[in-house]
Amino acid sequence: MRVRFLKNYFLEILLFFIVTTVSTMILLSLFLYNTFEKSTTAMVNNLNQDFLAETHRINEYLQKMIRISGMELFFEPNIQKIMYQEEITNFDVVMAIRRLDSISSMSLHTHSIYVYNARKDYVYATSNLDSNRRDVFYDQAVLDLLAIRTESKRLAPIPRLLHDSSGEKAVYSFVFFEAPVGQASGQSALVFNITIDWLREVFRDNQQSKSTIMFVDYSGRIAYHTDQTRFLQDMSGSELFGKIKQSTTPHGYFIQNEPEGRKLVFYSTSSDNGLYLIRMYPYDEVMVGITAMRRSTSFLVLVFIIGAIALAFALSRRLYKPINQLVRKVGSSRPESQEERPQEQGDLGFLSASIDQMITRNDQLEKKSISYQLTLQKEALKELLLGSGEPDSNLDTMFKEYNLPFDSDLAFRMVAYKGFPLQECGLVDGCPCIAIPMLSSGTLLLFQNLPAAEERNLLQDLRDKGATLLVTSGRIDSVRQLPRLAREMDELLRFSFLHQIGSLVPVKNSFRVNSVNVYPTDMEKTMLQFLHQGKATEAIAVYEDFFMQVTTGSYDHFKFAMKRLFISLQLAVNELQKQGLFTQYKGLAIEEFESLIEQLENRTVLDHYISGLCGEFQDEVTASRLRRAGRISDQMMEILNRDYPDPNLSLQSLADSVSMSTSYVAKVFKECIGVSVNDYLLNLRIDKAKSLLLEESLPAREIASKVGLDNENYFYTVFRKKTGQTPNAFRKERQGSS
Repeated sequence: MRVRFLKNYFLEILLFFIVTTVSTMILLSLFLYNTFEKSTTAMVNNLNQDFLAETHRINEYLQKMIRISGMELFFEPNIQKIMYQEEITNFDVVMAIRRLDSISSMSLHTHSIYVYNARKDYVYATSNLDSNRRDVFYDQAVLDLLAIRTESKRLAPIPRLLHDSSGEKAVYSFVFFEAPVGQASGQSALVFNITIDWLREVFRDNQQSKSTIMFVDYSGRIAYHTDQTRFLQDMSGSELFGKIKQSTTPHGYFIQNEPEGRKLVFYSTSSDNGLYLIRMYPYDEVMVGITAMRRSTSFLVLVFIIGAIALAFALSRRLYKPINQLVRKVGSSRPESQEERPQEQGDLGFLSASIDQMITRNDQLEKKSISYQLTLQKEALKELLLGSGEPDSNLDTMFKEYNLPFDSDLAFRMVAYKGFPLQECGLVDGCPCIAIPMLSSGTLLLFQNLPAAEERNLLQDLRDKGATLLVTSGRIDSVRQLPRLAREMDELLRFSFLHQIGSLVPVKNSFRVNSVNVYPTDMEKTMLQFLHQGKATEAIAVYEDFFMQVTTGSYDHFKFAMKRLFISLQLAVNELQKQGLFTQYKGLAIEEFESLIEQLENRTVLDHYISGLCGEFQDEVTASRLRRAGRISDQMMEILNRDYPDPNLSLQSLADSVSMSTSYVAKVFKECIGVSVNDYLLNLRIDKAKSLLLEESLPAREIASKVGLDNENYFYTVFRKKTGQTPNAFRKERQGSS
């Protein structure tokens, strides 16, 4: 039997390799031959889905940039004037429209920008020739947009046809309202009109493209089409759209018979904005190479079979010798001598080492598999708890699908912390626990079945390791509560600078995720008024109220509010610089301020910056007032020293000379000179009278008239009060002593 096996062993190996290789190649060729069309269409369909996802991201980015530009333009002072004021100067209109023209010229796809003033019922456009009253404005279709108040339409692109002097233009309009959603129409607004070339570049839809691209909403209205004449047409009654609507999958393909020939139709649905992306290819162009590929496959299979037979022969010859030696050694029943045992031990040692190596490699693969599974579980939980979309309605299925180590029927608990890197957790005292990274650079621990005492120990351990803030959820009875609570905890961690280091905060006291975010415009205006008046203390008090209000909402709203306040303060600085103030001012750039907000660990840093800026306002305004008061007081002194003989010289005439109010000049003179205007003038006249009494022999009556005191009795009374003597006694005493 052994001899027969050894004689046929080579043939058996060769036959095994040939049969296995040839069978595999034939089955593979049959599979490829029969599934070329399916594979090709599936590949194009996947590319179409990737194209939709990439298009959505680019589209979302472009919309975000338009929204940011629109919001920044919305709050510019020049735009605010023509948007809200009823009495507007021509200069303000020219400056605002120049600003609109500047923004429009910066984008290749901006057709026009409108500013609607509800008080004047007037629309300002990027060209003075286009601006007009609402009832005769050239683009009457935009009036319907001003009545939109639904949340889904406010900052979304609205497709429409715009009629101008050159004809119809396909545009997408973005409408910006300051009024909250739900208010009555008639509020002022800002409208951006973007040409359809915006989406044409996103879709890369050009003359070289052989496909037809359509963007259709759920109602069947075409929001984009390669053929611009089809823009905004209704295709809800078409056979093609009916097939797509009846589909139960969000994406797919089918063959559609059209008058110009068969079309291969690919469609994908976007759940974010409720639109269908449809691409149509000529069937013959997509499948033009299928027949040639089938013939090529048959030829290649034949070549591979011949090569496989040759390879099988070479491999069987290569494997025959070591396998034959192993069979001979194992199958031999002849007793081996002592000299052969070392050789036998060496062979067995080699085989044993090989087996150990395979076991070790298997253990490593198993550890990697566990690590990958834990990573997948973390990502799944992160998407569930912190994702932007709504949580899956069937969470039990998700727990089972990802093999999460939790029982969805039991109560959960969560602890979030910030202050040191992500803690790798698998078990906490035997209880399942997973650590998830949060958007706030913190960590969320999700666990079950942890006793209260052990949870206290866990919190203390996190605090000892350097946690700057701890947030606890308490008992969570329903898995449906996890996403909301997790997002609330994430928001609390992002506001960690509001709490002392090591604070423990329960999440039940926070409702930031669902809070209404309203920018405190009145507080901003009040603060700027105090700063222009140089009242730093009052401005800081208003800022404290402002800060408390904007920190009650979401963190993103807080960042937006602080950025807007910073921009308003910088604009106020720029205004004062035009008046010669803040000549040595070196403030932060907007990027530096945003970085300060992002890295904020203690609100003291932000408070110090704002209070310092308020102090600079007070110093600059106070110094400006002092310089102005000094100039005014010097001018009044010059007038008094020059016109003191005039008996009609008074506080009123002095105020008229410097074009100021009597109360203001009296206050400024008193602050700068130290005495009132009347006292200074009276002392000046008495001093001049003294000089005249000693220098000239005129009667006291005439001297009184020369110094502006026509009433002789009043002159005698005042002179005696100031010197203790009558004018004549004063003259006799001074002349007698000389």
